[in-house]
Amino acid sequence: MTDMLSRNDTSSAVLIGCHRFTDLEDLLAVQKNLVGLSEALTDPMIWGLEKDRLKVLDQPCSGDDVLDAVAKAADAAHDTLVVYYSGHGLIDPSTGELYMALPDSRIRNVLVQRALRYDYLRRIVSSSGARKKVMLLDCCFSGRALGAMASADHSAAANVTMVDGTCVITSASATALSLAVPGEKYTAFTGVLLDILQQGVPGAGTYLTMETVFDAARSRLAARSLPLPQQRNRNTAGRICIARNRASAPSSSPGEQAAPPPRDRKGSLETSHVRIYAASGDILCSGLLVSDGIVCTCMHALGTAFDVQITDDEVSSAPIELDFPLLPGVPRSRARVVSWRHDGSDVALLRIEAPVAGSVPAPPTKSRRVRETKFRALGFPRLSDDGIWVSGELRAKPGAELAQAKTAPQSPRMDQGFIGSPIWDETYGGVAGIVMVTQHDGSLAFVLPTSSLSEELNRLARKTRRAERAAWAEQARSGRRERSKARAAQLLSEAASLCSNISAPDTQMQQLTSIIATAVSVDTDVARQLCAVLEQHSTLLQDRLSQVRALSRVADHFAPADGRQAALIAERAEALAREGHGLRMQKRHRLALYAVASGFSRIDPRRAESILTELGPAQNDDDISAVSAVLRSIAAIDPDRAERGTRSLPRSYRLRAEQVLSAVAIAVARQQPDRAQELANSISDPNTRMYALMRISASNSQDLWIGSCSASS
Repeated sequence: MTDMLSRNDTSSAVLIGCHRFTDLEDLLAVQKNLVGLSEALTDPMIWGLEKDRLKVLDQPCSGDDVLDAVAKAADAAHDTLVVYYSGHGLIDPSTGELYMALPDSRIRNVLVQRALRYDYLRRIVSSSGARKKVMLLDCCFSGRALGAMASADHSAAANVTMVDGTCVITSASATALSLAVPGEKYTAFTGVLLDILQQGVPGAGTYLTMETVFDAARSRLAARSLPLPQQRNRNTAGRICIARNRASAPSSSPGEQAAPPPRDRKGSLETSHVRIYAASGDILCSGLLVSDGIVCTCMHALGTAFDVQITDDEVSSAPIELDFPLLPGVPRSRARVVSWRHDGSDVALLRIEAPVAGSVPAPPTKSRRVRETKFRALGFPRLSDDGIWVSGELRAKPGAELAQAKTAPQSPRMDQGFIGSPIWDETYGGVAGIVMVTQHDGSLAFVLPTSSLSEELNRLARKTRRAERAAWAEQARSGRRERSKARAAQLLSEAASLCSNISAPDTQMQQLTSIIATAVSVDTDVARQLCAVLEQHSTLLQDRLSQVRALSRVADHFAPADGRQAALIAERAEALAREGHGLRMQKRHRLALYAVASGFSRIDPRRAESILTELGPAQNDDDISAVSAVLRSIAAIDPDRAERGTRSLPRSYRLRAEQVLSAVAIAVARQQPDRAQELANSISDPNTRMYALMRISASNSQDLWIGSCSASS
């Protein structure tokens, strides 16, 4: 298997992603992963895979849908088969096998349900007739897919797991999380993968092998203290190439990108004329390469590509397709707007994403001012994709901002298809300007001189320098903070991974719950991902009460930072508590529902109260302790409801009721100081009354009479 680029007409790819789940934490970055990777694989400058040979499964309904799509692609692929999955990775608690989560996946009764077993997917990929196979797994615990190859002592198993010509890259080890970094567009692994495909790897040659991609990804993730990917190759599979190296030296192959041309190479109209396309693929207008990587064009024509008005000051940063129609091979590239309607001008500047072989900025006309000179220009009127050349005479009135280009009698006319076209000065050589407006009959066009284009370039240079200075200042201010946050997230991930090695399930759950409590205060996104891990590990607990208590504690931790997430976790805890049980049943079931009520206490006090009402009067000391704990939590959110709840406590447990009243008094101290003092003074226990009055006094920063606190009970 040599380092040759996989054929784009006999290869196939399937991209699978799940970003929204009914029972698991949502992973919104996954949807962007699919969009970014599909664009990269079909980009002619990267691989150029034919679009009808790429299948994207966003939110597949069932495992059968996934397996059918992969089987179809496997049959159609003769050169290379690529399969990518991004979403939640689930572990079967009994067998330790890896499952890939689907939208309705869940873990119930120590079983992974409605998920896709990785082994089924592996078998279909292995049976494909494609000579080369690549599997990319971006999910937690994805390293378990490599388990059969992990040791030389298990070579027989390795032969079952992998066949000749297969490369598997996973985003994390068998016990580690795969993170979506807060604020990032993509998940950590896929984001780095896309960066490598789009930017290339300096010094790596013309094509990127899977080994090169893996090494570069591992290095970049390690530099950011993020989970490290894993790789296994069967024989020479590491030499598979599905991408051109956009950072490589020039290639002699047709259509390959090359490094910028030497500075002393002479520019001309042929090396600088740019043709710009609309999103529909139709020709939009022309432009002029005025500097290395910078294209100048007419703003009002370009505005139609973004559906914006000429008076708008902002425009989309979406990529724009363009090519160089007069260069051999008509090389194609993409660009983005970097200057738009500056000071009300009708000029837009684009920056090309990658150097184009043979492109050289054209020199401006040697004439100091536009005068009566001969010109020629190329435009693309409707139904004339190959272009039409015109010629004529260039004139300028004294003091006019625009020059006039009048076509010769025997020349074709200039219509809207010439907007943005460079005007070449045949008399003095060089570009005299670009066409801004054409007359209705096509005999006359108005041209913006190159002197005005130079002013626009100078403005862009000043704007870029200001932006760089601002970016440096912001980086200096926030760099340390972001590094600390990223490091904290990494440490939390490592701590969660270490929990996987704890043999006692109860201890494991306690440690994970503590880690999540810390994560909520550091980064809620990381905490949400850890929640998904906790839910998987909770299935290892045989005791239903322990599972419910763990989830309820996590819901309580989330309540101040993310009420929606807290409510979802509390609802799962309630569903687990009610599975297979009737109401008013055994003691442990009652305690489970009390734990659920505690989970809802700071999210939905009404629901917590409803559960307490459903359970009826407290029956023993454990019940009283649980009820009072729930009411104390409710007091901080809904003090009136908590005060009413004390009436359900038996008179024999007056101290518990007074502890709740103390919490109510503290909660209303600022808004209702008189009520707070009255409640506190109604408490008979001196220690509880003293504590309540001191907290009320501190809340209001005023002296309250606490003389009665010294009275004996």
